[in-house]
Amino acid sequence: MSSLIDNRKSIDPFGRIGGKKSNDLIDRERYLEFNATIHQQIPMFVSVHQAWLLMLTQQGIVERPRAQAIMNELVRIDEHAVAEMIENWTPSAWEPMVQLEHYLTAKVGQIASDLNIARTIPPPFYRMGLLHPLLAIIEESILLLDTLLCQAELHDLTVMPGYTHFQHAQPMTYGHYLVGLFDPLARALCQIEAAYSTTNQFELGCGALSGTSFPVDRHYPAELLGFDGVVEHTNDAVAATDFLIDTLSALTNIFVPLSRVANDLDIWSTSEFGMVEIADEISNPSSMMPQKKNPAVFEFCRRTVASILGAYSEVVCGSHATQYGDVTEMRELSFAVKPRLIEATRQLRAFRAALDTMIVKKERMLELAATGFSTATELAAVLYREAHIPLRMAHGVVADAVRQAVKEGKTAQDITPEILTAIIREVTGQEVAMSRDQINAGLDPVRFVQAHRSEGGVAPEIVRGMIRKRRAVLAEFTERQALRTRRREDADAELACQVRALLNGSADFALTPPA
Repeated sequence: MSSLIDNRKSIDPFGRIGGKKSNDLIDRERYLEFNATIHQQIPMFVSVHQAWLLMLTQQGIVERPRAQAIMNELVRIDEHAVAEMIENWTPSAWEPMVQLEHYLTAKVGQIASDLNIARTIPPPFYRMGLLHPLLAIIEESILLLDTLLCQAELHDLTVMPGYTHFQHAQPMTYGHYLVGLFDPLARALCQIEAAYSTTNQFELGCGALSGTSFPVDRHYPAELLGFDGVVEHTNDAVAATDFLIDTLSALTNIFVPLSRVANDLDIWSTSEFGMVEIADEISNPSSMMPQKKNPAVFEFCRRTVASILGAYSEVVCGSHATQYGDVTEMRELSFAVKPRLIEATRQLRAFRAALDTMIVKKERMLELAATGFSTATELAAVLYREAHIPLRMAHGVVADAVRQAVKEGKTAQDITPEILTAIIREVTGQEVAMSRDQINAGLDPVRFVQAHRSEGGVAPEIVRGMIRKRRAVLAEFTERQALRTRRREDADAELACQVRALLNGSADFALTPPA
Protein backbone atom coordinates (compact mmCIF):
# COMPACT_ATOMS: atom_id res chain seq x y z
CA MET A 1 0.00 0.00 0.00
CA SER A 2 2.89 2.36 0.67
CA SER A 3 3.63 2.60 -3.04
CA LEU A 4 0.04 3.68 -3.66
CA ILE A 5 0.27 6.34 -0.98
CA ASP A 6 3.55 7.56 -2.43
CA ASN A 7 1.97 7.79 -5.90
CA ARG A 8 0.35 11.19 -5.55
CA LYS A 9 -0.10 12.07 -9.20
CA SER A 10 -3.67 13.10 -10.00
CA ILE A 11 -5.57 11.26 -12.68
CA ASP A 12 -6.91 13.57 -15.37
CA PRO A 13 -10.70 13.09 -15.70
CA PHE A 14 -10.43 14.47 -19.24
CA GLY A 15 -8.34 11.50 -20.35
CA ARG A 16 -11.18 10.10 -22.46
CA ILE A 17 -11.08 13.21 -24.67
CA GLY A 18 -7.31 13.42 -24.85
CA GLY A 19 -6.71 15.83 -22.02
CA LYS A 20 -8.15 19.19 -21.08
CA LYS A 21 -8.76 21.48 -24.04
CA SER A 22 -8.10 25.12 -23.24
CA ASN A 23 -11.05 27.51 -23.28
CA ASP A 24 -10.32 30.67 -21.32
CA LEU A 25 -13.94 31.88 -21.22
CA ILE A 26 -15.39 28.61 -19.95
CA ASP A 27 -12.49 28.10 -17.55
CA ARG A 28 -13.04 31.56 -16.06
CA GLU A 29 -16.76 30.89 -15.58
CA ARG A 30 -16.01 27.55 -13.94
CA TYR A 31 -13.50 29.15 -11.61
CA LEU A 32 -16.01 31.77 -10.48
CA GLU A 33 -18.64 29.09 -9.88
CA PHE A 34 -16.08 27.00 -8.00
CA ASN A 35 -15.26 29.89 -5.66
CA ALA A 36 -18.95 30.60 -5.08
CA THR A 37 -19.83 27.06 -4.02
CA ILE A 38 -16.80 25.32 -2.53
CA HIS A 39 -17.21 26.60 1.04
CA GLN A 40 -20.76 25.24 1.24
CA GLN A 41 -20.13 22.02 -0.62
CA ILE A 42 -16.89 20.68 0.85
CA PRO A 43 -18.27 19.99 4.38
CA MET A 44 -21.16 18.09 2.82
CA PHE A 45 -18.81 16.12 0.55
CA VAL A 46 -16.57 15.24 3.48
CA SER A 47 -19.48 13.84 5.51
CA VAL A 48 -20.62 11.69 2.60
CA HIS A 49 -17.08 10.47 1.97
CA GLN A 50 -16.72 9.53 5.62
CA ALA A 51 -19.98 7.59 5.73
CA TRP A 52 -19.26 5.84 2.43
CA LEU A 53 -15.72 4.95 3.48
CA LEU A 54 -16.95 3.48 6.75
CA MET A 55 -19.32 1.24 4.82
CA LEU A 56 -16.67 0.18 2.31
CA THR A 57 -14.42 -0.79 5.21
CA GLN A 58 -17.11 -2.67 7.09
CA GLN A 59 -17.97 -4.60 3.95
CA GLY A 60 -14.32 -5.56 3.46
CA ILE A 61 -14.14 -3.72 0.16
CA VAL A 62 -11.46 -1.30 1.36
CA GLU A 63 -8.76 -2.57 3.71
CA ARG A 64 -8.76 -0.95 7.10
CA PRO A 65 -5.23 0.57 6.90
CA ARG A 66 -6.12 2.21 3.58
CA ALA A 67 -9.38 3.46 5.02
CA GLN A 68 -7.57 4.90 8.04
CA ALA A 69 -5.11 6.75 5.81
CA ILE A 70 -7.94 8.31 3.79
CA MET A 71 -10.04 9.08 6.86
CA ASN A 72 -7.10 10.76 8.56
CA GLU A 73 -7.05 13.32 5.77
CA LEU A 74 -10.82 13.70 5.61
CA VAL A 75 -11.05 14.69 9.27
CA ARG A 76 -8.31 17.31 8.77
CA ILE A 77 -10.16 19.17 6.05
CA ASP A 78 -10.96 22.68 7.28
CA GLU A 79 -10.96 26.23 5.91
CA HIS A 80 -7.21 26.08 5.41
CA ALA A 81 -7.65 22.96 3.29
CA VAL A 82 -10.39 24.68 1.30
CA ALA A 83 -8.07 27.65 0.76
CA GLU A 84 -5.44 25.25 -0.55
CA MET A 85 -7.96 23.74 -2.97
CA ILE A 86 -8.82 27.20 -4.26
CA GLU A 87 -5.16 28.07 -4.66
CA ASN A 88 -4.48 24.87 -6.59
CA TRP A 89 -7.57 25.06 -8.79
CA THR A 90 -7.05 23.83 -12.33
CA PRO A 91 -9.44 23.49 -15.28
CA SER A 92 -9.13 19.71 -15.00
CA ALA A 93 -10.52 19.86 -11.46
CA TRP A 94 -13.08 22.56 -11.99
CA GLU A 95 -15.70 21.28 -9.53
CA PRO A 96 -15.31 21.18 -5.73
CA MET A 97 -15.92 17.42 -5.74
CA VAL A 98 -13.13 16.78 -8.24
CA GLN A 99 -10.82 19.28 -6.56
CA LEU A 100 -11.39 17.43 -3.28
CA GLU A 101 -10.26 14.19 -4.90
CA HIS A 102 -7.16 15.93 -6.26
CA TYR A 103 -6.48 17.33 -2.81
CA LEU A 104 -6.80 13.91 -1.15
CA THR A 105 -4.66 12.30 -3.84
CA ALA A 106 -1.96 14.87 -3.16
CA LYS A 107 -2.10 13.93 0.53
CA VAL A 108 -2.48 10.12 0.49
CA GLY A 109 -1.86 9.04 -3.08
CA GLN A 110 -4.03 7.03 -5.46
CA ILE A 111 -5.90 5.21 -2.70
CA ALA A 112 -8.01 8.39 -2.39
CA SER A 113 -9.89 7.24 -5.47
CA ASP A 114 -11.29 4.30 -3.45
CA LEU A 115 -13.95 6.76 -2.30
CA ASN A 116 -15.50 6.53 -5.78
CA ILE A 117 -16.20 2.78 -5.57
CA ALA A 118 -19.76 1.94 -6.68
CA ARG A 119 -20.86 5.57 -6.97
CA THR A 120 -21.27 8.38 -9.40
CA ILE A 121 -20.17 11.83 -8.31
CA PRO A 122 -23.41 13.81 -7.81
CA PRO A 123 -25.71 11.80 -5.48
CA PRO A 124 -26.74 12.45 -2.81
CA PHE A 125 -25.64 16.09 -2.87
CA TYR A 126 -28.63 17.48 -4.77
CA ARG A 127 -30.93 16.19 -2.07
CA MET A 128 -28.64 17.02 0.85
CA GLY A 129 -28.45 20.64 -0.23
CA LEU A 130 -32.21 20.96 0.23
CA LEU A 131 -32.59 19.24 3.60
CA HIS A 132 -31.53 22.07 5.92
CA PRO A 133 -33.51 24.70 3.97
CA LEU A 134 -36.53 22.38 4.16
CA LEU A 135 -36.10 22.01 7.92
CA ALA A 136 -35.78 25.80 8.19
CA ILE A 137 -39.02 26.48 6.35
CA ILE A 138 -40.84 23.85 8.39
CA GLU A 139 -39.58 25.55 11.55
CA GLU A 140 -40.60 29.01 10.33
CA SER A 141 -44.02 27.73 9.22
CA ILE A 142 -44.63 26.31 12.70
CA LEU A 143 -43.73 29.67 14.25
CA LEU A 144 -46.07 31.48 11.86
CA LEU A 145 -48.92 29.08 12.68
CA ASP A 146 -48.34 29.72 16.38
CA THR A 147 -48.45 33.48 15.79
CA LEU A 148 -51.73 33.13 13.90
CA LEU A 149 -53.32 31.28 16.81
CA CYS A 150 -51.95 33.73 19.38
CA GLN A 151 -53.34 36.70 17.44
CA ALA A 152 -56.64 34.89 16.85
CA GLU A 153 -56.99 34.37 20.60
CA LEU A 154 -56.45 38.09 21.17
CA HIS A 155 -59.07 39.04 18.56
CA ASP A 156 -61.86 36.48 18.89
CA LEU A 157 -64.16 39.42 19.85
CA THR A 158 -62.79 41.93 17.33
CA VAL A 159 -65.74 42.37 14.96
CA MET A 160 -64.99 43.45 11.41
CA PRO A 161 -66.69 43.34 8.02
CA GLY A 162 -66.09 40.25 5.94
CA TYR A 163 -65.74 40.69 2.19
CA THR A 164 -66.75 38.81 -0.92
CA HIS A 165 -65.96 40.23 -4.35
CA PHE A 166 -64.29 43.06 -2.41
CA GLN A 167 -67.68 44.23 -1.10
CA HIS A 168 -69.12 44.02 2.41
CA ALA A 169 -70.57 40.54 2.82
CA GLN A 170 -71.13 39.41 6.42
CA PRO A 171 -69.59 40.42 9.74
CA MET A 172 -66.80 38.26 11.09
CA THR A 173 -64.01 38.66 13.62
CA TYR A 174 -60.35 39.28 12.95
CA GLY A 175 -59.67 36.16 15.00
CA HIS A 176 -61.90 34.08 12.75
CA TYR A 177 -60.14 35.49 9.71
CA LEU A 178 -56.72 34.47 11.05
CA VAL A 179 -57.84 30.94 11.90
CA GLY A 180 -58.98 30.74 8.28
CA LEU A 181 -55.38 31.29 7.20
CA PHE A 182 -54.06 28.68 9.63
CA ASP A 183 -55.84 25.82 7.87
CA PRO A 184 -54.45 26.15 4.31
CA LEU A 185 -50.99 26.86 5.71
CA ALA A 186 -51.23 23.73 7.88
CA ARG A 187 -52.23 21.67 4.85
CA ALA A 188 -49.30 23.12 2.91
CA LEU A 189 -46.99 22.38 5.84
CA CYS A 190 -48.07 18.73 5.62
CA GLN A 191 -46.97 18.86 1.98
CA ILE A 192 -43.63 20.38 2.98
CA GLU A 193 -43.15 17.57 5.49
CA ALA A 194 -43.94 15.05 2.76
CA ALA A 195 -41.49 16.81 0.43
CA TYR A 196 -38.83 16.56 3.14
CA SER A 197 -39.50 12.83 3.44
CA THR A 198 -39.32 12.35 -0.34
CA THR A 199 -36.12 14.39 -0.51
CA ASN A 200 -34.47 12.73 2.48
CA GLN A 201 -33.79 9.50 0.60
CA PHE A 202 -30.28 8.18 -0.05
CA GLU A 203 -29.25 7.59 -3.67
CA LEU A 204 -25.58 6.67 -3.31
CA GLY A 205 -24.42 3.23 -4.47
CA CYS A 206 -26.46 3.27 -7.64
CA GLY A 207 -23.34 3.23 -9.83
CA ALA A 208 -24.16 5.40 -12.79
CA LEU A 209 -27.58 3.75 -13.14
CA SER A 210 -27.10 -0.05 -12.95
CA GLY A 211 -25.87 -0.60 -9.42
CA THR A 212 -22.51 -2.24 -8.74
CA SER A 213 -20.75 -5.58 -8.55
CA PHE A 214 -19.21 -4.59 -5.21
CA PRO A 215 -21.04 -5.95 -2.11
CA VAL A 216 -22.09 -2.53 -0.82
CA ASP A 217 -24.57 -1.83 1.96
CA ARG A 218 -26.44 1.33 0.95
CA HIS A 219 -28.50 1.52 4.14
CA TYR A 220 -25.65 1.94 6.62
CA PRO A 221 -24.25 5.22 5.20
CA ALA A 222 -27.83 6.42 4.74
CA GLU A 223 -28.36 6.04 8.48
CA LEU A 224 -25.05 7.73 9.31
CA LEU A 225 -26.08 10.72 7.20
CA GLY A 226 -29.57 11.00 8.70
CA PHE A 227 -31.54 9.84 5.66
CA ASP A 228 -34.95 8.27 6.16
CA GLY A 229 -34.35 5.55 3.59
CA VAL A 230 -32.77 4.54 0.30
CA VAL A 231 -33.94 5.13 -3.27
CA GLU A 232 -33.98 1.45 -4.16
CA HIS A 233 -34.12 1.47 -7.96
CA THR A 234 -30.69 2.50 -9.27
CA ASN A 235 -31.93 4.41 -12.32
CA ASP A 236 -34.66 6.13 -10.31
CA ALA A 237 -31.87 7.23 -7.97
CA VAL A 238 -30.26 9.39 -10.67
CA ALA A 239 -33.38 10.31 -12.67
CA ALA A 240 -36.03 11.34 -10.14
CA THR A 241 -37.40 14.89 -10.12
CA ASP A 242 -40.44 14.43 -7.89
CA PHE A 243 -38.64 15.67 -4.76
CA LEU A 244 -37.98 18.99 -6.52
CA ILE A 245 -41.51 19.37 -7.84
CA ASP A 246 -43.05 18.32 -4.51
CA THR A 247 -41.05 21.00 -2.72
CA LEU A 248 -42.05 23.77 -5.12
CA SER A 249 -45.70 22.65 -5.13
CA ALA A 250 -45.78 22.84 -1.34
CA LEU A 251 -44.16 26.30 -1.40
CA THR A 252 -46.81 27.41 -3.88
CA ASN A 253 -49.57 26.22 -1.56
CA ILE A 254 -48.01 28.19 1.29
CA PHE A 255 -47.57 31.45 -0.54
CA VAL A 256 -50.74 31.66 -2.62
CA PRO A 257 -53.05 32.01 0.43
CA LEU A 258 -50.38 33.99 2.27
CA SER A 259 -50.07 36.48 -0.58
CA ARG A 260 -53.84 36.89 -0.70
CA VAL A 261 -53.92 37.71 3.00
CA ALA A 262 -50.98 40.05 2.45
CA ASN A 263 -53.08 41.79 -0.20
CA ASP A 264 -55.99 42.15 2.24
CA LEU A 265 -53.81 43.57 4.99
CA ASP A 266 -52.14 45.91 2.53
CA ILE A 267 -55.54 47.31 1.54
CA TRP A 268 -56.86 47.40 5.12
CA SER A 269 -53.84 49.49 6.13
CA THR A 270 -54.72 52.30 3.72
CA SER A 271 -56.25 55.49 5.09
CA GLU A 272 -59.46 54.70 3.21
CA PHE A 273 -59.93 51.54 5.29
CA GLY A 274 -57.82 52.27 8.37
CA MET A 275 -58.52 48.89 9.95
CA VAL A 276 -54.90 47.95 10.65
CA GLU A 277 -51.59 49.76 10.90
CA ILE A 278 -48.19 48.26 10.28
CA ALA A 279 -45.71 48.81 13.10
CA ASP A 280 -42.97 51.35 12.45
CA GLU A 281 -40.22 48.74 12.67
CA ILE A 282 -41.81 46.71 9.85
CA SER A 283 -42.59 49.64 7.55
CA ASN A 284 -40.52 51.22 4.78
CA PRO A 285 -40.20 55.00 4.40
CA SER A 286 -40.27 56.92 1.15
CA SER A 287 -37.12 58.56 -0.18
CA MET A 288 -39.23 61.47 -1.42
CA MET A 289 -42.54 61.69 0.44
CA PRO A 290 -42.07 62.36 4.16
CA GLN A 291 -45.56 61.21 5.11
CA LYS A 292 -45.19 57.68 3.75
CA LYS A 293 -45.22 54.53 5.88
CA ASN A 294 -45.18 51.76 3.33
CA PRO A 295 -46.14 48.17 4.28
CA ALA A 296 -43.66 46.80 1.74
CA VAL A 297 -43.47 43.49 3.61
CA PHE A 298 -46.74 42.55 1.93
CA GLU A 299 -45.41 43.46 -1.49
CA PHE A 300 -42.39 41.21 -0.99
CA CYS A 301 -44.69 38.41 0.11
CA ARG A 302 -46.75 38.70 -3.07
CA ARG A 303 -43.61 38.82 -5.20
CA THR A 304 -42.37 35.57 -3.69
CA VAL A 305 -45.20 33.68 -5.40
CA ALA A 306 -43.84 34.71 -8.80
CA SER A 307 -40.37 33.57 -7.80
CA ILE A 308 -41.63 30.15 -6.69
CA LEU A 309 -43.77 29.68 -9.80
CA GLY A 310 -40.80 30.64 -11.96
CA ALA A 311 -38.71 27.92 -10.34
CA TYR A 312 -41.57 25.44 -10.67
CA SER A 313 -41.85 26.19 -14.38
CA GLU A 314 -38.08 25.90 -14.75
CA VAL A 315 -37.95 22.47 -13.12
CA VAL A 316 -40.95 21.01 -14.95
CA CYS A 317 -40.19 22.46 -18.37
CA GLY A 318 -36.47 21.84 -18.00
CA SER A 319 -36.83 18.15 -17.19
CA HIS A 320 -39.87 16.91 -19.11
CA ALA A 321 -38.07 16.22 -22.42
CA THR A 322 -34.78 14.88 -21.09
CA GLN A 323 -33.68 11.25 -21.00
CA TYR A 324 -34.86 9.35 -17.96
CA GLY A 325 -31.47 8.99 -16.32
CA ASP A 326 -28.50 11.02 -15.11
CA VAL A 327 -28.37 14.16 -17.26
CA THR A 328 -26.91 17.62 -16.77
CA GLU A 329 -30.37 19.14 -16.49
CA MET A 330 -30.95 17.25 -13.24
CA ARG A 331 -27.97 18.90 -11.63
CA GLU A 332 -28.86 22.39 -12.81
CA LEU A 333 -32.56 22.12 -11.95
CA SER A 334 -31.82 21.11 -8.39
CA PHE A 335 -29.97 24.41 -7.97
CA ALA A 336 -33.17 26.33 -8.80
CA VAL A 337 -34.96 25.11 -5.69
CA LYS A 338 -32.69 25.98 -2.77
CA PRO A 339 -32.77 29.78 -3.35
CA ARG A 340 -36.56 29.66 -3.40
CA LEU A 341 -36.61 27.81 -0.08
CA ILE A 342 -34.31 30.39 1.47
CA GLU A 343 -36.34 33.29 0.10
CA ALA A 344 -39.61 31.72 1.23
CA THR A 345 -38.27 31.20 4.75
CA ARG A 346 -37.17 34.83 4.91
CA GLN A 347 -40.59 36.06 3.79
CA LEU A 348 -42.40 33.84 6.29
CA ARG A 349 -40.26 35.34 9.03
CA ALA A 350 -41.04 38.88 7.88
CA PHE A 351 -44.77 38.16 7.59
CA ARG A 352 -44.81 36.68 11.10
CA ALA A 353 -43.13 39.79 12.48
CA ALA A 354 -45.69 41.98 10.71
CA LEU A 355 -48.62 40.03 12.19
CA ASP A 356 -47.09 39.97 15.65
CA THR A 357 -46.58 43.74 15.79
CA MET A 358 -49.59 44.90 13.78
CA ILE A 359 -51.83 47.55 15.31
CA VAL A 360 -55.44 46.40 14.95
CA LYS A 361 -57.97 49.26 14.92
CA LYS A 362 -60.90 47.54 16.65
CA GLU A 363 -63.16 50.60 16.74
CA ARG A 364 -62.71 51.27 13.03
CA MET A 365 -63.40 47.64 12.18
CA LEU A 366 -66.62 47.67 14.20
CA GLU A 367 -67.65 51.02 12.69
CA LEU A 368 -67.31 49.65 9.15
CA ALA A 369 -69.16 46.48 10.07
CA ALA A 370 -72.03 48.52 11.57
CA THR A 371 -72.40 51.24 8.94
CA GLY A 372 -72.16 48.93 5.97
CA PHE A 373 -74.85 46.41 5.10
CA SER A 374 -72.97 43.23 5.98
CA THR A 375 -75.67 42.15 8.46
CA ALA A 376 -78.35 42.03 5.75
CA THR A 377 -78.46 38.23 5.63
CA GLU A 378 -79.23 38.08 9.33
CA LEU A 379 -82.02 40.65 8.97
CA ALA A 380 -83.56 38.39 6.33
CA ALA A 381 -83.18 35.46 8.74
CA VAL A 382 -84.96 37.47 11.46
CA LEU A 383 -87.86 38.17 9.08
CA TYR A 384 -88.08 34.48 8.32
CA ARG A 385 -88.00 33.42 11.98
CA GLU A 386 -90.03 36.25 13.56
CA ALA A 387 -92.48 37.25 10.81
CA HIS A 388 -92.66 33.85 9.07
CA ILE A 389 -91.95 35.43 5.70
CA PRO A 390 -90.64 32.90 3.15
CA LEU A 391 -86.90 33.20 2.85
CA ARG A 392 -86.68 34.41 -0.73
CA MET A 393 -89.37 37.04 -0.04
CA ALA A 394 -87.52 38.08 3.12
CA HIS A 395 -84.41 38.40 0.98
CA GLY A 396 -86.33 40.70 -1.36
CA VAL A 397 -87.67 42.82 1.50
CA VAL A 398 -84.16 43.42 2.87
CA ALA A 399 -82.81 44.10 -0.63
CA ASP A 400 -85.47 46.80 -1.09
CA ALA A 401 -84.63 48.29 2.31
CA VAL A 402 -80.91 48.40 1.47
CA ARG A 403 -81.58 49.91 -1.95
CA GLN A 404 -83.74 52.64 -0.40
CA ALA A 405 -81.13 53.39 2.31
CA VAL A 406 -78.30 53.64 -0.22
CA LYS A 407 -80.39 55.89 -2.46
CA GLU A 408 -81.01 58.22 0.47
CA GLY A 409 -77.41 58.14 1.63
CA LYS A 410 -78.23 56.24 4.82
CA THR A 411 -76.52 53.32 6.55
CA ALA A 412 -77.82 50.00 7.85
CA GLN A 413 -78.42 51.59 11.24
CA ASP A 414 -80.95 53.96 9.65
CA ILE A 415 -83.33 51.15 8.65
CA THR A 416 -86.38 51.61 10.93
CA PRO A 417 -89.36 49.37 11.80
CA GLU A 418 -91.56 51.70 9.78
CA ILE A 419 -89.44 51.32 6.65
CA LEU A 420 -89.47 47.54 6.93
CA THR A 421 -93.20 47.36 7.70
CA ALA A 422 -94.00 49.40 4.58
CA ILE A 423 -91.78 47.25 2.34
CA ILE A 424 -93.22 44.01 3.79
CA ARG A 425 -96.72 45.27 3.03
CA GLU A 426 -95.71 46.13 -0.52
CA VAL A 427 -93.90 42.84 -1.19
CA THR A 428 -96.15 40.35 0.64
CA GLY A 429 -99.43 42.20 1.09
CA GLN A 430 -99.24 41.40 4.80
CA GLU A 431 -99.27 43.67 7.82
CA VAL A 432 -96.29 42.65 9.91
CA ALA A 433 -95.13 44.87 12.74
CA MET A 434 -91.41 44.61 13.56
CA SER A 435 -90.07 45.92 16.85
CA ARG A 436 -86.86 47.92 17.17
CA ASP A 437 -85.25 45.10 19.13
CA GLN A 438 -86.12 42.56 16.44
CA ILE A 439 -84.55 44.75 13.79
CA ASN A 440 -81.49 45.38 15.94
CA ALA A 441 -81.04 41.63 16.29
CA GLY A 442 -80.62 41.54 12.53
CA LEU A 443 -78.56 44.71 12.13
CA ASP A 444 -76.12 44.70 15.08
CA PRO A 445 -72.82 43.19 13.89
CA VAL A 446 -71.86 42.13 17.41
CA ARG A 447 -75.10 40.20 17.86
CA PHE A 448 -74.66 38.83 14.34
CA VAL A 449 -71.29 37.38 15.29
CA GLN A 450 -72.58 35.95 18.56
CA ALA A 451 -75.50 34.28 16.81
CA HIS A 452 -73.46 32.43 14.19
CA ARG A 453 -72.57 29.40 16.27
CA SER A 454 -72.67 26.80 13.52
CA GLU A 455 -69.62 24.61 13.01
CA GLY A 456 -66.73 26.74 11.75
CA GLY A 457 -68.72 29.93 12.28
CA VAL A 458 -67.67 33.33 13.62
CA ALA A 459 -69.13 33.16 17.13
CA PRO A 460 -66.35 33.69 19.68
CA GLU A 461 -66.91 30.39 21.46
CA ILE A 462 -66.75 28.56 18.11
CA VAL A 463 -63.54 30.36 17.19
CA ARG A 464 -62.02 29.50 20.58
CA GLY A 465 -62.96 25.86 20.05
CA MET A 466 -61.29 25.87 16.63
CA ILE A 467 -58.17 27.43 18.15
CA ARG A 468 -57.99 24.65 20.76
CA LYS A 469 -58.19 21.99 18.03
CA ARG A 470 -55.47 23.69 16.02
CA ARG A 471 -53.24 23.97 19.06
CA ALA A 472 -53.26 20.18 19.13
CA VAL A 473 -52.39 20.08 15.41
CA LEU A 474 -49.56 22.55 16.00
CA ALA A 475 -48.22 20.41 18.84
CA GLU A 476 -48.04 17.44 16.46
CA PHE A 477 -46.15 19.53 13.90
CA THR A 478 -43.73 20.64 16.62
CA GLU A 479 -43.16 17.10 17.84
CA ARG A 480 -42.46 15.79 14.33
CA GLN A 481 -40.04 18.64 13.69
CA ALA A 482 -38.19 17.88 16.93
CA LEU A 483 -37.87 14.25 15.83
CA ARG A 484 -36.49 15.29 12.44
CA THR A 485 -33.98 17.64 14.02
CA ARG A 486 -32.93 15.12 16.64
CA ARG A 487 -32.51 12.41 13.99
CA ARG A 488 -30.07 14.62 12.08
CA GLU A 489 -28.18 15.51 15.26
CA ASP A 490 -28.00 11.85 16.33
CA ALA A 491 -26.79 10.84 12.87
CA ASP A 492 -24.04 13.48 12.98
CA ALA A 493 -22.96 12.23 16.40
CA GLU A 494 -22.97 8.58 15.30
CA LEU A 495 -20.97 9.38 12.16
CA ALA A 496 -18.35 11.18 14.26
CA CYS A 497 -18.28 8.26 16.70
CA GLN A 498 -17.75 5.70 13.92
CA VAL A 499 -15.02 7.82 12.33
CA ARG A 500 -13.17 7.97 15.68
CA ALA A 501 -13.60 4.21 16.16
CA LEU A 502 -12.08 3.51 12.75
CA LEU A 503 -9.13 5.82 13.32
CA ASN A 504 -8.46 4.57 16.85
CA GLY A 505 -8.63 0.92 15.90
CA SER A 506 -11.49 0.52 18.35
CA ALA A 507 -13.42 -2.70 18.58
CA ASP A 508 -16.56 -0.54 18.50
CA PHE A 509 -16.01 -0.26 14.78
CA ALA A 510 -17.34 -3.56 13.48
CA LEU A 511 -15.92 -5.10 10.35
CA THR A 512 -19.40 -6.29 9.50
CA PRO A 513 -22.31 -3.88 9.13
CA PRO A 514 -24.76 -3.57 12.03
CA ALA A 515 -27.97 -5.59 11.87
